[in-house]
Amino acid sequence: MREPVPGIGLPYQLPATFRELAADERYLTGGEAALAAQERPDAACQAILRRQHDVLNLSVVLAGPEAEAAPAPGRSWWQQLDSQWSFLADRMPALGEARIYLAKSATPPGEYLDLLLPAAARIAQWERSRAVTEGGLALWEAGPWADDRAVRRLVLAFDDGEEADRVASTWA
Repeated sequence: MREPVPGIGLPYQLPATFRELAADERYLTGGEAALAAQERPDAACQAILRRQHDVLNLSVVLAGPEAEAAPAPGRSWWQQLDSQWSFLADRMPALGEARIYLAKSATPPGEYLDLLLPAAARIAQWERSRAVTEGGLALWEAGPWADDRAVRRLVLAFDDGEEADRVASTWA
């Protein structure tokens, strides 16, 4: 990601120091300020950096280019992108992290979806009763469920007809 996000007016590169991160009043909402955003136009990849008081929040959405097949035989885009993100995230100081894997499915997800997920995100029990549900939406969390973990992994599955709304609300 190296390009500005068109139409939002945020810079796509950061200043050299934390003190230079001035909050533009146009992007200030409830004490949170959007500071910078960038994207990769050939794939659905965007990043936005926000500041909440003295904490920086980096939100990143990654998706493989639609025109390309999976990265290697036996690997999915989720596995490839998760591996790339882990390489970067392991080198950044962070208070915590949530990884959300979006799935569009006409049938309830289950073991077939596990084959596409990175090993750390696989769900032990796919029963609908273990999911938070709302309409055509279901949310599972991969274990372990210890409260002191720094990384949480969630799988968000939604019906075919709800893709645009679900992706937009998850990104926000």
